[in-house]
Amino acid sequence: MNDFDYKVHIVSPIKNADINFLNEISRQYPNSKILVEVNNTRGLSSTLAKALKDNIYFRVAGGYTKERVKIYKDVTFRDGSKADYFYDSVIYSRNELVNILREIEKIENGINSSWTDLQKVIYIYTILEGEIMYDPKYEIQPSSEIRTLRGLLSKKTVCAGYSMIFKELLDRQKIECEYVEGVINKDINSNVKHRGHAWNIITLNGRKYGVDLTHENSNYRRGNFHTFNYLGTNKESFCQSHYPYYFEETQNYEDTLSELDINLINKFYNLILIDKEYKKTLYTIKRKDGSLCTICHIGSIVSDDNKVYHRYFYLDGLPGTNKQPSILYSDFNMTEFIYSKLHGKGQEYTHNMQYAIANRLFSNKNINDSKNRQTSYIGNPFDKNNNEVENIEKDQKSMDDVYYPTKVFTREDGSVFILEHTYNVDTIYGMMYSYNVYELINNSGEYILKTSTVCSENNLIEDNRNCIPNILLSREHINESCEYYHGYIGYCDKNGNVLLNKDIFNILEQSAEDIFRMEKYSFRIPSYSELKHNLLDYDVNFKNRRVINKYTKNEITDKRKLKDISFSRFWVQVLDVISVYNSSYIFSEEIENFYTNLFTSISISIEENGYIDTKRILEDMVSTKFIFAPMIVVNLFSSVDKVNYIYEYLTGNKPKKEHEALYNLDYASRLIGIFNNTNRRK
Repeated sequence: MNDFDYKVHIVSPIKNADINFLNEISRQYPNSKILVEVNNTRGLSSTLAKALKDNIYFRVAGGYTKERVKIYKDVTFRDGSKADYFYDSVIYSRNELVNILREIEKIENGINSSWTDLQKVIYIYTILEGEIMYDPKYEIQPSSEIRTLRGLLSKKTVCAGYSMIFKELLDRQKIECEYVEGVINKDINSNVKHRGHAWNIITLNGRKYGVDLTHENSNYRRGNFHTFNYLGTNKESFCQSHYPYYFEETQNYEDTLSELDINLINKFYNLILIDKEYKKTLYTIKRKDGSLCTICHIGSIVSDDNKVYHRYFYLDGLPGTNKQPSILYSDFNMTEFIYSKLHGKGQEYTHNMQYAIANRLFSNKNINDSKNRQTSYIGNPFDKNNNEVENIEKDQKSMDDVYYPTKVFTREDGSVFILEHTYNVDTIYGMMYSYNVYELINNSGEYILKTSTVCSENNLIEDNRNCIPNILLSREHINESCEYYHGYIGYCDKNGNVLLNKDIFNILEQSAEDIFRMEKYSFRIPSYSELKHNLLDYDVNFKNRRVINKYTKNEITDKRKLKDISFSRFWVQVLDVISVYNSSYIFSEEIENFYTNLFTSISISIEENGYIDTKRILEDMVSTKFIFAPMIVVNLFSSVDKVNYIYEYLTGNKPKKEHEALYNLDYASRLIGIFNNTNRRK
């Protein structure tokens, strides 16, 4: 800790002037070791860092703040190690920091500066989830290797490393992120009921969300890619399993955390990651005859009868051989097998199992047998107890629900790819076809599987013209379409020219804008599961003006939480108008979707007009397919006080008096009369 001649503290963001200042110190003291202390590397690029003298070292604190160092000052861990690593482990040499920054910049190169904070979080979360692997065996390594930013170099880490790396990347984007330590009541990798753990709390638009990349990577290692189960989307489960130490900033998760809408997350993921790259699940298999094959686990799909099929890109040989690839389906989970084998989890995977995978499941004989049956289903060489079966059965009754038609194309330059037809969408401008393009790409000497999601007016599976692979589905055109046109590649006319329908692009652009709008305003209201929690888990004593959590017995003093609880009760009172019809509707999925869309519309109205245009929203709701929508909105806008309350809750400001005349509540009154007369006739 004291092995430095000089220490300098620099406040982020780091500027060019700071680099010049540090080099001047280095010039004056060329034989001295100089330590620069920073909270994070925001503002520092690998190029700037490389311009530093090599006697300069950086302590990038991240979550290992001086306050945390003091807390652990006299702590000795169970293995006898001291807590000095909270200070020492995050000290990096100049060259080491340059390499770390280069890895960070590779990730940041995929970030669009116009993205919202939520989009950036989803992107970073997804990249780290698959790029860096949790390795229990890696825990025997020094803390400086596994609990720091060095995981960006080794591509291996543990929970503290994930949390430090995630925080560093968000700090560089100016997104508030806490590094948190505590215990979890059930560890995902062992039978331990309580175990030390680290995770993050992020803040978006003033609301806090729990994030656990370690647990998400466990899903990834099991072959469940991009589930987003631990990106602030399941508050109840997070609160029941994560308990922060007493000194952490955020406490009482039930009362302080909010919940992100998983549907919104998935929509954003599909928008910002139209191009996906698979590296960690790309495997080379050697058979007993010496032949090689390449497989890439590209996730799983669930049939209508809830059976899980794992999907594989398969190539008989190594990448670059230009052989015909295919998409295969199996009950066997290769990714789970690989990581369980590496981590030595019990004796469930053996050498005999490896032999069966290479020489039975992915044998040419088994794959050709499936093709002869006109299916891509290759079965499973093991039973439920992981015992090898004598004959691989290929009962594909439920497979028919999940199979996607594919076609292999070879371009004039020799490159080969698979086109997979996923679904059709009927628009006012005709049928749109959606496809996945799978192609092995040589990326700086390393092969990756690139998957691009594109759409076209043409049925490309049935189109045999040369212009399809060489022009419409050229790698250049696919990349351009994914970057600028939301994956819309257009179509080839009869002369082979690529044409784009501006109306189709406008539909896609509008759809994207709608999602952005939903994201912008979804933070201002509780998610529906939170709303339910606010209603059922708190006692409100109006006389004493106290709100108590029924289970923790804590009194709620946080102003935002109190407003959310009040708003939740207000919403249920609004729904009283339909309780006489069907009381179960209050917590139904139909009401939940309506709730989100309604308050998004109200928020947009405030942004565009400065007030709530009740008439326009009422008119929109009258035409909705949800039968009770008009009735609920009429009740919501039945008085000036109600409309003012909604405005103040969403904006934090009192409405202007002159806007009250614009509410058009007489229109709502007429609708109330219509509904009352209709009800009397019924």
